[in-house]
Order: sequence, then structure tokens, then C-alpha cells
Amino acid sequence: MAENPNALPSFVTALIAQIRAEDSYTGRQGFTDDVLIKPYLVTLDQRLRQQVIGDMTAALTARIRLFYQTAAIIFERHNGLLASVMYEMSQESFGRVLLYSGSLVLYTKTLRDANRFGFSSIANLEDEGQKIVTQTLTAFKKYPEVARN
Repeated sequence: MAENPNALPSFVTALIAQIRAEDSYTGRQGFTDDVLIKPYLVTLDQRLRQQVIGDMTAALTARIRLFYQTAAIIFERHNGLLASVMYEMSQESFGRVLLYSGSLVLYTKTLRDANRFGFSSIANLEDEGQKIVTQTLTAFKKYPEVARN
């Protein structure tokens, strides 16, 4: 049976590919996919132990950015249009993320308690990522001429 070329790729697979692509110094070259995705998995206990307001680490900021960047890349592959991510975060772990293509805002979200960013399982990570991708595709289908502008 032939694979559907319009089918969306697994979000987790695309995220792992992004993590590997960002590894310009090959520091994670021998790491398994499970090791690469582990920082995105946060148990309830770990989440509750995190301070609500606290300094954002560079690693956490990169993880959040890569999560949303992955959604933009899946959108690009599906539509052939460039999608960009604007991401701004304060040191107090509050901020906003915006995905856009052309003049069209595909997705926007206010981030609160970003120090607690993470997912309870790989399935939850996949679901949340696919929700964002679906929202970007829905916005594009509704206003394709704005995205091409």
C-alpha cells in the first residue's frame, strides 16, 4: 500500500529530527531518540517541584522554541510555504509564541509558568504537537491568500 504524501508526519519524529539538526557540534550524536525526547517528558511530581516564577534556563528556552519550531516545519512541508516562529519569554517564565506564514497568524499562545513546560507522556507530546499543526493547517485553509501575501 502506498504511503499518503499528504499525511502529516509524526510530531515526535519531526521533533527528534529538529533536535538532531540543531546539534551542530555533534554533542548528542550517539544519543538514542528516547534520550533526546526525555527532557520534554515531565511527571506531575517534577512539575509541582518547579518554581512558578524563576529564571529560565537556556536549555528550557531552547526546548520550548524547538517544540513550536517543529510545528512550523511540519506546516512548511505540508504547504510548501515558509512558516516562522516568534518567541518571546521573560525571565519570570511568562511569554508568547506566534507562528505565522506571510501575513497570516497561524497560531498564537500566551505562555505562563513556562518553567513547568513539558508533557506527561510521549503520546501527550504527540497529541499536543499535532493539535498545533492542525490549527496551523486550518488557519491556512481558511485564508490561503493571506499566507501567500
